[in-house]
Amino acid sequence: MTTNPKIHDVLFEAIKSMPSDYTDYGGMVRRWDNEETDYPDCSCGCRHFLPLDGPLGSDWGVCANRKVDRFGLLTFEHQTGSTCFEPMPGSYRHGPSFAPLVPELMVSNLAASLQFWCELAGFSVAYARPEEGFAFLYLGGAQVMLEDISVPGRKWLTGPLEKPFRRELNFEIGVDDAGALCSVFEAAGWPIYLPLETKTYRTSDASAMQSQFAVQDPDGYLLRFSQSLSQA
Repeated sequence: MTTNPKIHDVLFEAIKSMPSDYTDYGGMVRRWDNEETDYPDCSCGCRHFLPLDGPLGSDWGVCANRKVDRFGLLTFEHQTGSTCFEPMPGSYRHGPSFAPLVPELMVSNLAASLQFWCELAGFSVAYARPEEGFAFLYLGGAQVMLEDISVPGRKWLTGPLEKPFRRELNFEIGVDDAGALCSVFEAAGWPIYLPLETKTYRTSDASAMQSQFAVQDPDGYLLRFSQSLSQA
């Protein structure tokens, strides 16, 4: 099931901004401004975030925290969290269940990378160590770690970093709606490396069809977002 991107536009027009929201959404909390402060998302496993039914629930919900100004209001997953987040048992805030393979990407500016990965690509911050310039992100079952090379400390670099970083790699990330996500990047004016396409790949004695597009993050890492359509 897919979601019409126009529905997201209507919901963004409908949401009400509150002082406790992040500044990107009209609030007064400047995200990532304080290295000693954690800035969680509602979708990181907040016990008060009630997702909407259907595909919209991956991005939208209602705040059920009676102690805060967003109580009872339609809320975008990245809109708030610093003053109202309370983890539910089993959420990433109680310790993530690590995937067997988690890439750790060196980045030149963690704040800029977090804006890209979270505000555009839809990832959430599971946890962060601001003093180390480190953040662990997830989107569904996809996980990635980001580390700021400008922050002093141990760095596992096997060679010089020149943009675009790791130009020989591309990371495929499975999403529910590649078309809707591509529209988010296009609306933000972000360059599309590979325009949205439908592609069929042979898998042993079968074939798999998927919708996909690719973009580069601020450091040039190539990310290919794909949505499974069918398998024959």
